[in-house]
Amino acid sequence: MVDGALVFTAVTEGMPHARPSAWHHKCWLWKNRQLLQPVGCLLIVGESVACWRGRSNRWMWSGGHCVPPGLCLDTMNRFDPGAMLSFDLETTSANPLEARIVTSALVTISGGTSQAYEMLADPGVEIPEQASEVHGITTEYAREHGRDHESVLRETIEKIYAGWEAGLTLIVFNAAYDLTVLRKLSGDFVVEGPVVDPFVIDKALDPYRKGRRNLSSMCEHYGVRIDNAHEATADALASARIAWKQAKCFPQELVGVDSDDLMTNQAVWHQQSVTKLQQYFASKGQDTTNFDTGWPLHSALT
Repeated sequence: MVDGALVFTAVTEGMPHARPSAWHHKCWLWKNRQLLQPVGCLLIVGESVACWRGRSNRWMWSGGHCVPPGLCLDTMNRFDPGAMLSFDLETTSANPLEARIVTSALVTISGGTSQAYEMLADPGVEIPEQASEVHGITTEYAREHGRDHESVLRETIEKIYAGWEAGLTLIVFNAAYDLTVLRKLSGDFVVEGPVVDPFVIDKALDPYRKGRRNLSSMCEHYGVRIDNAHEATADALASARIAWKQAKCFPQELVGVDSDDLMTNQAVWHQQSVTKLQQYFASKGQDTTNFDTGWPLHSALT
């Protein structure tokens, strides 16, 4: 074996909710005729490579190839509900591969206080009436009062990176939507720190509860106040409050594991949930082409 080769060994520890459909493969560096320290981890879900997570964000493994990174963790910290950066977008489309930003909100929660920051963007395209009915912002209003779309996109990404640098966990309700929007629009956004997705967590850890799982319904279930649903700052703050409540309800699964394992588990939970839903719709003869199992980014971008 040549120096610099990567050797994968299968392990399953730290994945109580992932077995048997998911397998960790630790990656070791072979050098000077010996295996050195692990340099990353490969996650395989079913028969597919879900993601490569290395100790740097230079590359990832997907579909049998080394490609630009989409999920790269450099942190091994645990989720601290007292140190969060909650993020939400309102956009022009429900399709994250087509959406452009209308509003971007980031709420920092640290030291017992919260600080909100919201940006209005001119998306540069017509805001469909259906989208305006959801978030209340029209094309005319965004054109008159909104900032340049690219500047809002870049500042959003910079603030997310700064939050991770400060040791905050990023809270995103249905992260596979909002983070995919950032990646698709920027072309270079990568997940460099821990993400907690209250939507994925709720479906995985309370699977038999009846009723809807949208943000308003989950606020009602967890006893969380939401002041103005579908307004970006209100949604971001509500998501953080739900994440805080979930940490109290499921401490072993959310706080009792390191961020690396929590990220892996959420990716698996999302894959399992979407696959079940896909199978159900297929059994009814309905179209399933719009289902995607990728988390925290759409699989088309990884």
